Amino acid sequence: MEIETKLKFFENLTWIISIALAIVAIISISLIGWIAGIALLGMVLVVIAIILDKDILIPVFIIAVTSTSQIPEQYHHLISYGFSSLLIGYWLFQRVQTKTQLLYMDRSVSIFLFAVVLLSLMSSVFSEYFAQSLFATLRQTFFFIIVYIIYDWIRSEIQIRKIFFALVFIGVVISTPVILQFASSGFTILASSDIIPIRLSGFFTGQTALAMNLSYVLPVTLSIAIYSSKRISRLFLLFFVMIMMVALFLTFSRAEWVSVAISTTILLSTTRLGRRIVLALIFLSASIILFSETVQNMLMIIFRVESVLTHRDVLWKAAWDIFKDHPYLGTGPWTYKEYVYNYTRVVPGTWLSSIVIFSKGGAHNFYLNSAAQLGVGGIIMSISVFVLYFRKFKGALKVSNRTNFRYLLYPCGAIVAGMFGRSFFQSNGIITSGWLSMDIYFWVMFIITLRIGEIGQSDQSARRNEILQRNYFLI
Repeated sequence: MEIETKLKFFENLTWIISIALAIVAIISISLIGWIAGIALLGMVLVVIAIILDKDILIPVFIIAVTSTSQIPEQYHHLISYGFSSLLIGYWLFQRVQTKTQLLYMDRSVSIFLFAVVLLSLMSSVFSEYFAQSLFATLRQTFFFIIVYIIYDWIRSEIQIRKIFFALVFIGVVISTPVILQFASSGFTILASSDIIPIRLSGFFTGQTALAMNLSYVLPVTLSIAIYSSKRISRLFLLFFVMIMMVALFLTFSRAEWVSVAISTTILLSTTRLGRRIVLALIFLSASIILFSETVQNMLMIIFRVESVLTHRDVLWKAAWDIFKDHPYLGTGPWTYKEYVYNYTRVVPGTWLSSIVIFSKGGAHNFYLNSAAQLGVGGIIMSISVFVLYFRKFKGALKVSNRTNFRYLLYPCGAIVAGMFGRSFFQSNGIITSGWLSMDIYFWVMFIITLRIGEIGQSDQSARRNEILQRNYFLI
């Protein structure tokens, strides 16, 4: 009774805080600016929504930190830190007041997360940029706390489905502006020179960032469409898939195209009809490409063949040279950007300088980037995260044979397989020194896979005990 009274008091207090924030938001719109005001107003709506349905806290958190990643930094930090604080505070309150038992994360995964933090800390201690590296390590630790909270929150299939529908929502929201931008430009794909594709990004400042988001949400939307039992829902979802595919194409981000090609091919291959579609598409595409010179020329422009790797080899070589000079502990987390200028001997204002600026602090290769910043341990870590994931995926697949979790499990495995292919051409989106808006997708997929395996194992154990009890009474 005492707990119920406290919860009621908390809910009443939350309503009061929400009204107060709404007033602050209205004032902020006129004094600070509409973006800050809308951000605060959005937080009010979220708090109210959470009161009505507490299970939407994590989906809303994911929507907030990913969809706003490309708005001005000060506003994104306000939203990111604000929602993170809300998430941690609410989770602590719920666990303390309701005395809900915490879930114990899989031992091998816990050891891996601890090893990443320890490696980052050791590398920071010996880094020339100690303060910067230590801050990155603390940020990584904070990120893993968020990861655990999401893990502890997922206790049923319904909660996983809510996360999936949140991802579909994100996909529609970030794709629609790209379509509108494309339409307003007169549906033009190539620049006036007809040799350079026009890359669109909607309200995102970078095409690659938008494409990375789509590389996660598109396969999830496709999976829900494939396994949906309702025809109307399937048609709507397939329409959303088409919107996202067009938006992804218009980013002209080749690394993300590779990721989505891998993940969607795997997903379609999980059904008989899908396998036929994949084979038909491969045959049709190969026929058109081989026998049409016009299509071949167009593909060379679209895939930017003239730039090949977009000069990523310069960044890769710099990362490898940094690793050779700092093989044991690397240069420290989030320090590649401090060394790359010296290792590429960049002169400001030159062509090579623009390539390094394009890198935005990463080597555009997850493994080389990890090696440069964390040394040998970084190489082991970058390989181990995929090995560990697919071990857990295999285990989850076994225990989900007799459950209905496979439609949730397949897209997770397909997406991570796509990310494995992408990781040879991009360095972010997996373990990026706690970059919340970039890494959260990968770890949500990891956590869902882990929880499906554990829930499936628990269901099997419960059925086994039920059968044993039934046989005991028969005896």
